[in-house]
Amino acid sequence: MQAAPDRIRAPAVPQIEQLGAVVAVAGCGVAGRRLSGLDCRPKPFTRAQSEAWRFADPKPYGSPGMMAAMTHRLCAVFWRAVGICVIVLAVLDATQAAPFGGGKVTIAINSASGGGYDAYARLVARHLGKFLAGNPIMIPTNMPGAGGLIAANWLYNAAPKDGSAIGILASSAIFASFLGVEQAHYDAGRFNYLMSLDDYHGVGVALSTAPVKNAEDLLTKKLIVGAGGEGSDVTIWPNLIKSIIGAKLDIVRGYSGTPTIFLAMERGEVQAMFGIGWASVKTQKADWLTTKKIRPIVQISTERAPDLPDVPTVLDLVKNPKDRAVLDLIIARQIYFRPFLAPPGVPADTVRALRAAFAAMSRDPDFLRDAARSRMDINVTPGAEMEKVVDKVLASPRSVVDRATAELNAAQ
Repeated sequence: MQAAPDRIRAPAVPQIEQLGAVVAVAGCGVAGRRLSGLDCRPKPFTRAQSEAWRFADPKPYGSPGMMAAMTHRLCAVFWRAVGICVIVLAVLDATQAAPFGGGKVTIAINSASGGGYDAYARLVARHLGKFLAGNPIMIPTNMPGAGGLIAANWLYNAAPKDGSAIGILASSAIFASFLGVEQAHYDAGRFNYLMSLDDYHGVGVALSTAPVKNAEDLLTKKLIVGAGGEGSDVTIWPNLIKSIIGAKLDIVRGYSGTPTIFLAMERGEVQAMFGIGWASVKTQKADWLTTKKIRPIVQISTERAPDLPDVPTVLDLVKNPKDRAVLDLIIARQIYFRPFLAPPGVPADTVRALRAAFAAMSRDPDFLRDAARSRMDINVTPGAEMEKVVDKVLASPRSVVDRATAELNAAQ
């Protein structure tokens, strides 16, 4: 039989109740006897009772002392059982009366429906609630636009700070304010990081009919690339690759997200897309990979994905050390690809409860089976480790930050 999932007690239930429960268990036998008016202490037999027992044949049960002790013990056990039952019912009632987040938790999604971020958010929505007190309803809510800045601004500035709102944000958008994006009204160092469910392995994919067949062809052959809105990965990365590496890309902007760019590729409007996650390609277009309708031609990451050992990274194409340092910083800012965050100002107990819920969910067999069915990679990074990387990025040398900011502003 599969074990029941762990339940996390809502932070709103006061800890004094737990102390009260311990005291009550210790004293419930005494309190119960006093309330009932019964005296369970052993009493000596009267002389008449002792004479009757002495001449009885056979002897009933045992000696008078044994009978008195047994009566005392049974009475004490009874009242302790009554006390424990009362405590259990009270704790259950308190837990049910205070469901996590008031019974509903909004998951803000930085993209339109149908994309990779949306898929991970809805996967979490199907499973996270059962690891929070009261099993609250999870409400995935799409907030697309401005490359994820709309969702990030809402989560930081407008979302409730009681645990009833979390979000999945574009990893690149988290550092937008740090890198000088004026529309980003938040501080990356103040978010509460809960968990990332995958590492970033971005790719550039092209139709097999396109003239570009590999990464080296990017430097010599023209490629028509579909791009999204301002600030999105699929807009920034083709522009960065064109600017820093010198790729001959013809970039067509204005698509609302990766599903619409894939549709444009199918219609023959564009030939490629850059900056989409490799996991998203495998999720959204597994059939295109199977039939070799598309091929990955370059990876946007510091290391090659295990299942793409022969596809070079953008860093493999960079010759200038200063250019490499800039690309290193830009890639580092989005190393955690599916980050879930809570707003600043959420109580520490609530953040701990959310992190513990994500940790329990990430080990849950039902969750892992669901992800596997959807062909979604799960590579977990806890919130505390994410915070360390955020701090490292925020401490980057000013000269590198200024150059990266200039490149990103131009790539918007």
